[in-house]
Amino acid sequence: MSKMMVIKWILDGTKDKKKLAAWLITAATVLFLIFAGSPFANINTNTASAQTNPYASVGTLVVNTNNTAANFTLTGPATYSGNGTSWSQADAPIGTYTITFDPIPGYDTPPGDTQTLVNGGTITFTGLYNLSVGTITVTTNNSAATFTVTGPATYTGSGTSWSQADAPAGIYTITFVPIPGYDTPASDTQTLVSKGTIAFTGTYNLSVGTITVTTNNSAATFNITGPATYTGSGTSWSQSNAPIGTYTITYDPVSGYDTPPSDTQTLVSKGTIAFTGTYNLSVGTITVTTNNSAATFTITGPATYTGSGISWSQSNAPIGTYTITFDPIPGYDTPASDTQTLTSKGTIAFTGTYNKTIYTVKLQSLADAYISQFKQENNINYGTIITMNVQSFSPGVSGNLKNERSFVKFNTSSIPAGSTILSTALQLYAMNVSNSTRNYKVQRVGQNWDETTITWNNMPSVASSVTAFANTPLSPGWMSWTVTPDVQAWVSGNYNYGWQISDQSENSSTQYTTTFYTREYSDTSLRPTLVVQYTVV
Repeated sequence: MSKMMVIKWILDGTKDKKKLAAWLITAATVLFLIFAGSPFANINTNTASAQTNPYASVGTLVVNTNNTAANFTLTGPATYSGNGTSWSQADAPIGTYTITFDPIPGYDTPPGDTQTLVNGGTITFTGLYNLSVGTITVTTNNSAATFTVTGPATYTGSGTSWSQADAPAGIYTITFVPIPGYDTPASDTQTLVSKGTIAFTGTYNLSVGTITVTTNNSAATFNITGPATYTGSGTSWSQSNAPIGTYTITYDPVSGYDTPPSDTQTLVSKGTIAFTGTYNLSVGTITVTTNNSAATFTITGPATYTGSGISWSQSNAPIGTYTITFDPIPGYDTPASDTQTLTSKGTIAFTGTYNKTIYTVKLQSLADAYISQFKQENNINYGTIITMNVQSFSPGVSGNLKNERSFVKFNTSSIPAGSTILSTALQLYAMNVSNSTRNYKVQRVGQNWDETTITWNNMPSVASSVTAFANTPLSPGWMSWTVTPDVQAWVSGNYNYGWQISDQSENSSTQYTTTFYTREYSDTSLRPTLVVQYTVV
């Protein structure tokens, strides 16, 4: 800088009157240095390069840390950045410097520092990165409590009081583990700062709720089982402060009603479960079927009913055991009584089958006799002796045939007119038989006759058709013919003149004779018999 430039700078400064005094002092000092030959005046403004100033003011900056990841910035007359555990800067302009350390996760950041560097001196900055830690505490009201704390580090704990010192700073979340019968405390999140303390609190409240029961029957009783057991009754019942959990209700039977089904529900904390039991009347259906429109009957049990006809039913009948009794109908067998049990919503079916009554009668002959063709006997009556014959014989002498036939008649008036004949048996006991089997036929007589006057010569006419055939036995015993069509005709209104029994092949050269007992025989069990089975319409 030339001397003229310095003088001009001084003169310009005097224009500010308020600073005139300061400028005058400064100007005097500068002029002294210029004209007195100060080393600072040796500045050659005409050369291309400036001379090094051996009197420059500099010093040394030093930074020490305890963390290799440390980064920092120095600001002052000059600005520097550095890192690591040991750093230095020589020839730093003198003046005041401030250091700022960058954060390192998990460590406390050293505070900033300001120092003044003097000419030829050294200033040393020290940055200590201490781990960022604090304390975590947990308090609960249940010694069975367990929990997990997660964050920069993970911890587990239990009991009513727990703590962890030297926990890395950061955000922590606590999760409480459920304890049966208690509400689980909510999770919580807090931020732990260096040298600070975060306090978690977990309150385990008893887990309870309310149970209600509603029924439609004042006689209802019930039992509730689960974490606790309760009994109740009536139409409306409730239990507060019930431990949470799964409950099952069982209803007791009420006579005459369907028992409501059991029910299971889960009670949650502060919740309500509502059981409903509906007792419906226990009823069912009774049906009766018969095969006779004239049928009548009575049903007794929890209720009493009467009915009739072939089809009958009763709905909404109280459940229980019922017995049906059928009334008699003339001419029919009365169905047996029957007992059945009616269940709720079920059906019991009674069936009454009226079968026609089968009557059996055993009639002894009203009249019996035999007649002989033999010419010396054809006008003789054999109606009052104890036997009668059937014979086939022709000795070969012209006009001397000796065939014999028997007649028998029964009074069937005891069988009601119009009855249905089911079976018949005309039975004659053969007390004397031939040594050869013969076939005897039965034919219905078409005219009336009298056992005391009938002979071969006045015998009545008989039907041309044969009613039945039967073979003679080879030893004494019963012979039997089925004569159902003839008996049916008689009870239906036709005249009853009995039957004629004769050998199917008369006029045999060999004499074949069978002798039967008649109604005059003393042993009544061996007399001619007609057995009839019938039903009445």
